[in-house]
Amino acid sequence: MTMPLSNFEAQAHSEAFGDATELQDQGRLLLTLLWVVALLLPLLVLALQWLPHPPFGPPDWALFFAALLALMGLGLGTFAGRLRRSEQRLQRVLAQPWLGELVFSAHGLLLEVSPLVARLSGYSALDLSGHPLSDLLPAAEFEDIGDKPTPVLAGELRQTEMRCQDGQMLAVELVINPLPGERWQLLLRDLSEGQRSQQHIRQSDIVFDNAREAIMITDAQARVTTVNPAFTTITGYTADEVIGLNPHFQNSGRHDAEFFSHMWQSLTERGHWQGEIWNRRKNGELFPSWQTISAVKNASGQVENYVALFSDIHSLKNAEERLHHLAHHDALTGLPNRLLFANDLARSIERAKRGGKSIALLFLDLDHFKLINDTMGHAVGDKLLHEIARRLRNSVRAQDAVARLGGDEFTVALEDVGSPDDAASMAHKIIAALSEPMQLEGNQVTISPSIGIAFYPADGACIEDLTRAADAAMYRAKQHGRKTFAFYSTEIMASAVERVLIERGLRAALSEQQLELFYQPQVDMTSGRIVGMEALLRWHHPERGLVQPDAFIGVAEETGLISEIGRWVILQGCRQAKLWREQGFKLGYLWVNVSPRQILHNGIEDSIAQAMHENQLPGDSIKLGIEITESLLQSMPQSVEVLSKLRGLGVRIAIDDFGTGFSSLGLLKHLPIDVIKIDKMFVRHLAFDGDSQAITAAMISMTHTLGMGVVAEGVETSEQMDFLREQHCDIVQGFLFGAPLNVPQATMVLARHRDGWPDLPVQQTGADGPAEQTRGAAA
Repeated sequence: MTMPLSNFEAQAHSEAFGDATELQDQGRLLLTLLWVVALLLPLLVLALQWLPHPPFGPPDWALFFAALLALMGLGLGTFAGRLRRSEQRLQRVLAQPWLGELVFSAHGLLLEVSPLVARLSGYSALDLSGHPLSDLLPAAEFEDIGDKPTPVLAGELRQTEMRCQDGQMLAVELVINPLPGERWQLLLRDLSEGQRSQQHIRQSDIVFDNAREAIMITDAQARVTTVNPAFTTITGYTADEVIGLNPHFQNSGRHDAEFFSHMWQSLTERGHWQGEIWNRRKNGELFPSWQTISAVKNASGQVENYVALFSDIHSLKNAEERLHHLAHHDALTGLPNRLLFANDLARSIERAKRGGKSIALLFLDLDHFKLINDTMGHAVGDKLLHEIARRLRNSVRAQDAVARLGGDEFTVALEDVGSPDDAASMAHKIIAALSEPMQLEGNQVTISPSIGIAFYPADGACIEDLTRAADAAMYRAKQHGRKTFAFYSTEIMASAVERVLIERGLRAALSEQQLELFYQPQVDMTSGRIVGMEALLRWHHPERGLVQPDAFIGVAEETGLISEIGRWVILQGCRQAKLWREQGFKLGYLWVNVSPRQILHNGIEDSIAQAMHENQLPGDSIKLGIEITESLLQSMPQSVEVLSKLRGLGVRIAIDDFGTGFSSLGLLKHLPIDVIKIDKMFVRHLAFDGDSQAITAAMISMTHTLGMGVVAEGVETSEQMDFLREQHCDIVQGFLFGAPLNVPQATMVLARHRDGWPDLPVQQTGADGPAEQTRGAAA
């Protein structure tokens, strides 16, 4: 790295060239003197010989000449020694790789150029020979050349710029010395590299002072020599407080002697060490840092300094811990997620395997959570899940692992379970705790879990098998009425496999047109005419034959396939209504079943509006009606908005299976309901069960009071018909009038009973009779 000449160097170089110039002058004087002596001394000797009495004789002359020659030899020897030393000094100066030389005439023409000057300028030495010096250096520096003997003061340091072949100006420092023969010697050095070096040093200082990482430099004995401002910011120690100390003052006490032994071994063998280390601030606080230590060695390989750079990674460690927590925990409830659940369960299985003990895995699913989430909003759903998680943690032991797998699915792993009764007791406790009403957003919400229980190793020896078994048991609990628990069995696994096969088959059924609508007539109790048809879904399975909806609708609801199936049912029903109208049948209403999921979550009004528009419904003879379940009554106000829109389209609305769900008379009067359908479980026992008779009579009376029509499902006997007629039921439906029929069969029934059902006794009443009053509501 080249540096500008110091005053001492400039003086030394100037003295070298000045001494060489002085010796040149002395040499010229000495040579002149020798010439004079050589010419005049012989003449003087001859002249003295002509005197009458010569002062010296030949022997004296010989002695004289010998002494003179000795003196001259001594002088020449001294002069030669000085000349040799001067040449050595001059050669040392000229031998420097950063020093260039130009020799030019008094007229400013270049005579000689050193290789360094040629390299810096971009010219070759041959190209520059004979060219004016002004081609390289500004003429203003040498405007006196040619007119005056000295263009600049000999030995004076000057800084200027040299013009290179590519036009670039190069900063140089030069010294000019006179040479014999009216020549001048110009010595120069490149300052640009030195300027870059100075800039690099300044930049290094800036980096050192402004770096956000702490920098600490020690000597070879590990004594602190300097620190940067970031060191003070991070540790609290000032430079004055730590200079001369061993870095051990930062020791946190968290690392043992072996840790530092490895550190010094790395520094000795590889010259550097890098890693995480805990340090201590001036106030005593410990903090983690990422530190790099490097050994700085001299040319002989001896360590001169150690340089340590470190940064405070406390915030980074906190962020890392937060990320780790987020990666392994559910963000909503704070419970372990599926990933951490699998890891924890794997460790539990390993412990149980070593100890020969068992594990009970409880798989929980919240009953009707989707309905609450859809009707009350996701904010309420999130708060419900958070509260469920809190109650779940409080219900189990400290050593039991609780996790949320996603959605409304939770797990509890019970280690060291003594018997199935222990797991059953825990399941009862959890069901009781989770079923307690809770206040969310001003609403009282009640929800219950269905729990499946499986045991390690009896029901599964690995995570996947054990989880699959508990999941299958949970679905069996739902089939048993929800809000309960079930143990895993081989029959349950068969049921779970069946669910998977049904789901896979349903997806194929939609694309391969395996679904079909059957129709069951609805008969008016007064006129005996067919006033409606209920569309009932059937699945033509390629292997199982005709499959009833009870076998697959539940799976369709759980998997979300019900939305696509529901749209297909609505479209097919509307198309069939159009065909029957074109065939001249005055049917009144065609009813299709709609799930709560369609009503609350899928924009069903748009699908129905499009289907009705494509098939010119409602028409004068046939209109569309939809049947919904009682569970929708809890979905206020979302259900009111959707049902009102459907009402506006001319769609009639009926509540199916009334009396089996969450019936609320208070809600009934607020919903736009037209028809109540009494569930067949009440109709089935009308002939002999007093309770069924009382409930059915009360429902018919209540419905009429609210101005709605009544349809009784599942009518199979004349005794049932007689009771329903006595209670003024409007419409009946059941096997007494025929099972659900495919389209050709249903069309034949419509044609055969176009004018009424001949075997149905017709009750004659006046215009003000109850049957006449309610028939309009039903039709």
